[in-house]
Amino acid sequence: MKQCTRCGCILTEDARFCPQCGSPVEAIEAYAPQYKTCTKCGARLEGDVLFCNACGTKQYVWGPVPFPRPGMLLMEFHTCQYVRLLVMKQPGTLSVYDDRLHFQPASGTPHALPMQDLAGIYSATAGGNAGIKVTTKKGKTYLYSFSKPEEDAVPYLIGLLMNYKY
Repeated sequence: MKQCTRCGCILTEDARFCPQCGSPVEAIEAYAPQYKTCTKCGARLEGDVLFCNACGTKQYVWGPVPFPRPGMLLMEFHTCQYVRLLVMKQPGTLSVYDDRLHFQPASGTPHALPMQDLAGIYSATAGGNAGIKVTTKKGKTYLYSFSKPEEDAVPYLIGLLMNYKY
């Protein structure tokens, strides 16, 4: 079975031109189905096997890399407060995306922090509530506190931000 290298159309063996795009047969290579081989003995492996049938060597199956989806919402905290000057608290919603932190206050101007601009993420306490302290590469510091029950997720949030920061 042949396949057109230009458009992917399946061709008959006697085809001289692709019926879909008109490419000549000389530009068309024979379609060879992809299959895996053993890393040790080279035997052909069928399907997603863990061990080679011929020599018994364990085969490591690596899954495909997930497609990057910038802007995907990961977590959202509705009982968040943005603390300024350790006194003023501005209630709002903190949304954690895979490429930024976004704080939407109940009233006022929202702010966003791109993940690549974050320099440090720390556990913090503000007004008796658990929270996070975020510092940027420009030296700015942001303090967010959370009310129950969302304050229980602070350690998880810090781990998540550390993974997405780099």
